[in-house]
Formats: sequence, structure tokens, C-alpha cells
Amino acid sequence: MSKPSLRLQLTKLVFYHILLWQLGRWPQSKFHCRAAVPRLPVDEVSALRAIMRDLEFKQQPVITNTMCVDGISAYGFTFNCDCNNATNLCRISEIEISNLDLTGTIHEGVGYLSNLRRLILSSNKLHGSIPDTLGNLKYLGTLDLSQNQLSGPIPASLGDLVSLRYLYLQYNLLSGGIPRNFGSLTKLTELYLQFNMLSGTIPEGFGDLSLLTTMDLSENQLSGPLPESLGKLKSLTTFLVSANYLSEKFPNTSYGNLTSLKKFSIAGNYISGPLPVETIAKWTNIYSLVLMGNNFEGRVTEEIFSLQNLQYLLISDLATNHSFPLPQKIANSTNLFSLTLRNCSITGPIPKYIGEEMTSLRYLDLSFNYLTGGLPKYMKSDMIYMSFSGNMLNGPIPRWIFRASQTRMDLSFNNFSAIDSAVPSNLQLNLFACCPNSSTSLPDMYVFFPFVLVRDSIIRTFRLNLEFLSSSNLYFTKYYYSLY
Repeated sequence: MSKPSLRLQLTKLVFYHILLWQLGRWPQSKFHCRAAVPRLPVDEVSALRAIMRDLEFKQQPVITNTMCVDGISAYGFTFNCDCNNATNLCRISEIEISNLDLTGTIHEGVGYLSNLRRLILSSNKLHGSIPDTLGNLKYLGTLDLSQNQLSGPIPASLGDLVSLRYLYLQYNLLSGGIPRNFGSLTKLTELYLQFNMLSGTIPEGFGDLSLLTTMDLSENQLSGPLPESLGKLKSLTTFLVSANYLSEKFPNTSYGNLTSLKKFSIAGNYISGPLPVETIAKWTNIYSLVLMGNNFEGRVTEEIFSLQNLQYLLISDLATNHSFPLPQKIANSTNLFSLTLRNCSITGPIPKYIGEEMTSLRYLDLSFNYLTGGLPKYMKSDMIYMSFSGNMLNGPIPRWIFRASQTRMDLSFNNFSAIDSAVPSNLQLNLFACCPNSSTSLPDMYVFFPFVLVRDSIIRTFRLNLEFLSSSNLYFTKYYYSLY
């Protein structure tokens, strides 16, 4: 058979391609034009390269102007871009580099990423100072530099971050004062500055932060009074300023407006004046109230115990001319989880509801008061820690005490009857000077007990330092509190 003519072959080929085109299966050309790829501007690429270099990644990520489209392979480095396909231009909008133990510094080039909305460099080991250039980031809503080793002052330029809602600088080595212009951060809702070395006073301008819900300034070196202006923060739910050097009288009048409060702690300061019972009674949403380690006067009244949502109540060192008993009945007995009323001049017997009705109670400290009578006949709750040290309790020690091997207990310095049997060795029980036949040898100088602070995820410990002096068989205790 003769071969088909060239014309016939071409005709068949054209017919074949027409058929494929009609069926939608036309082969794609290898030479089609690629759409333009959105790119980062040169200044952002340069800034990112400098930032990555100074953070000291073990393996430096490759930064290119097409990284917003092509991605980047670097463990722990998360970023997002805003890209405009019409202009083929991208801008970095979010950076998160956390939990990598990076030991470098924060390059000032971060302030040139002008579209940045979130910057998170938390839980590393970054040192050096916070760059002033961060104040250029007008769209920044979240700044998280927490849990590093940053030092020096907080730049005043951060007060120019007009879009800032969340500021987390806690757990660093920052010093100096809190910038006065922070009162201009009118969109701020959460402020965490705890565990630094900040000094000076709390700015009066904080009273203008009307959207603020959380403020934690604990564990610094702040001094001066609690500003009256903070009483304007009606959205505030968490107010923590413990372990500072705050002083002067508690601002009763204005703080009565803080009716949204759920957590309040001023522990470990020098705040004085009458115990603000009438103000606290207005905080109907409060569930954690920590006033211990100040210079308040007065007594704990039934109004405080009647707060329906209260779970943590910690008060100590009340100065009063007259001792007072605990209320014989309280409405909130089943909700309390932690109750400390140490050195408050409380007299009389231990109310029955402590053993019979406080079924949620785990921590109880009624030490250094004037309690009389016996211990509760039983405890319905599963106690973790319990102290009745330094009272005038008497009578036999109930047998349930010697069966509570999981509870840390302190019954020292009381007048209980002689112990008629051996104390089980597995108990975490301090019986020093509790009874006629108890040990009179000095115990360990430090007694530790757990204390749950108002932050949900943190369990803190107070240290009770006992300095013992003996004179005519009388023991005197001098104690102070320090927070770790």
C-alpha cells in the first residue's frame, strides 16, 4: 500500500486538533506567559534579613521578595502578608517567632515593617533593649515580647502605637518608669508588665484607658499611691499590682465603680487605711480577692464573705484595737477554694461551717490569731494545705488529722492536749510546740506553703521566715512574706 500523501496527513492532523479543541483537551503550551508574582518591596526584604540575622537563628531562613507567595522553610517562624494583585505588591502583616530559645537581639529594622499588625517574639532568650522604632508601627495591634531577657527602659515611643490592643512585656528585666504617654493607648485592652524591675508611680493617665480589661503590674518596684483615676476603668476585670512598694491609703470612693472586677490583688505592698469593706461589697463579680501583706486596719465582715462568686480570699496583718470573731454563718461557704486570714486578730472558736460546709476548700490558713476551742471534728473537703499555727486552740487533736497523709498541716504553737500515740511518719504535719509533750527543738527555719495567685496558670509560693527567740519558755515569731 502506498503511503498517504503529505496533504492527507496534514488534513488529518488539523482535524485531530480541531476535535481536541472542541472536547476541551487542547494541550497546554510549554511557553505560556506566567502572571506577575506579588513581591515584597526592597526595604522590607532588607529589614527582614537584618531582623533574622540579629535574632540569631541557628539556621538562617532565606528571605526573598517572593516569600509571601513561595513561602519560607524555617522552623518556628510564622508570618503573614497582605498582597495586592492589582499592584503586585505585598507587605508583611504578622510575624511570630516563639519558643525557640533564640539568644539574639531585636533589630531596629522591625520598625520599618510599616504594615505590621502582630509582632510576637515571646518565650525566647532575647537580650538588649526594645527598639524605639517600634513606635512607627501605626497599625500594630499586638506586641508580645514576653518571657525574654530584655533590659533597659520601655521606650516612650510605644505610647504612639495608636492601634495597640494587646501589650505583653512581662517576665523580662525592664527598668525605669512606665511611660506617661501610655494613657494615649486608648484601644488597649490587655496590659501585662509583671515580673520586671519597673519603678516610679503608676501613671494617672491609665485612667483614660476605657477599654482596658486586664492590667498586671505585679512583681516590680513601683511606689506611690494607687491612682484615683483607675476607678474610671469600668471594663476592668483583672487588677494585679502585688509585690511592689505601693503605699498611702486605699482610694475607696472611686474604686467602688470597678464593678466588673473578677481578680484583684494588691498583696505585698504598704497600702494603709481602713479595710475597704464597703467598696469590696460592690464588686459582685469578684472571685479572687488578695489583700494580704499590707497595713490595713479593721475587721473582715460578713459583707465580704457574702460575695457569691468569691473563691479566693486572702487577707493578713490587720491592725485593730478590738479582736473579732468569724461570722457564725456565711452564704458563700461552698464556693471558697482558698481562705487565708492570717494575723487578723480573729478570736473565738472555729465555726462549724469550715469543716462541714466548705466542700470546695483546698487551702486554709488561720494562723497567728486568737482562736480558742478545738479543731473541726472533721473536714468534708480534700485539703491540700491547712494551718492553725500560733493560736490558743486546745483539747485533743482529732484522729482524722493523723489519717490525712496527703494534707500539709501546721498545728504549731497551740495548747492541744498531750498526744497519746505515735505520730505516723508519713504525715506532712508540724506539731512544734503544739502540746505538752510535743517537740521543742527548733524546726526548719523556712516553712513553705502553697498559694494560688490570681493568674489561672501560675501557682506561687510565699515564704514564711520564722525567727525564733526564747525567753522563759515563751516563743516569739517574727515573720515576713516574700514572693518568688
